[in-house]
Amino acid sequence: MALFMAVASATWGHAGFFSPFYRIAGVLDPAAYDISLQESATGSPFWFEPQTALPGVCVHLALAGLFGMLFVLLAREGRGAGRAALVAAGVAWSLLVAVVMVPTLGLAGREVGGGALISDAPSQLGWPTYLGMHLVFGFALGVAVALVRRG
Repeated sequence: MALFMAVASATWGHAGFFSPFYRIAGVLDPAAYDISLQESATGSPFWFEPQTALPGVCVHLALAGLFGMLFVLLAREGRGAGRAALVAAGVAWSLLVAVVMVPTLGLAGREVGGGALISDAPSQLGWPTYLGMHLVFGFALGVAVALVRRG
């Protein structure tokens, strides 16, 4: 998901490869996101500032891990489910996560900080990109669980 996000940002998003991580860390320092946009506009889409990117990566991985762990726990209840059903369930789960994250991002932007940079992220990224990155997450999650499942 993070790789999809970074590639989308650097290509059709015209915002820089590491900009999604600066956006996530916008509650700490929104300036890095703005600098990333400026650098990308001047032909340097790979501008990197680790002090701000690392917290963004960590928050993103923590959320992906949390939602992935919840999916694995729920998937354990469907012991008789086939591999295709697990992949489909992973995709459906990712769409649920996308829906849950919209008000969560709004709340985080207002209450934690970061403002519109956080709260308006889905619409600023573009809804197809926002849903696409979640679908990539769900597909990979479903495949991983299906491959690990014995039988």
